Amino acid sequence: MFHITTKFDYGLILLRSLAERSARGPISLKIIAREHHLPYHYLAQIATPLKTAGIITSREGVHGGYELARKPSRITLKEVSAILVSGKKGDKCLLDDGGVCRKKDGCSVSPWWGTFNRRFQRLLQKTTIADLI
Repeated sequence: MFHITTKFDYGLILLRSLAERSARGPISLKIIAREHHLPYHYLAQIATPLKTAGIITSREGVHGGYELARKPSRITLKEVSAILVSGKKGDKCLLDDGGVCRKKDGCSVSPWWGTFNRRFQRLLQKTTIADLI
């Protein structure tokens, strides 16, 4: 079962900000953090795996900063979630993520959560950063 983490939420804010400014070139994370009232160091931690995965690029120097590596329409929320949320299952229901819940067989809402999770995953797959602008 997918759950929205602060890391995923802030990652989407970062990517949306970069997409909105794509024509103007790279932008500093400090500017994005300040504009959205986000902790700069946490935003920098989020940028690292996005850069490693090829979602964003960075340039050093006076005119440096971050920018999208691809068009916003080519980056799905599912891809971003796989980068930023992987392994964050906690004690949530794991219906469609391995079926490890011991209460699954006796759970009265298990079918509903399974349907919800499948629909949510499809929505993440078809929604792109461009859709957030």
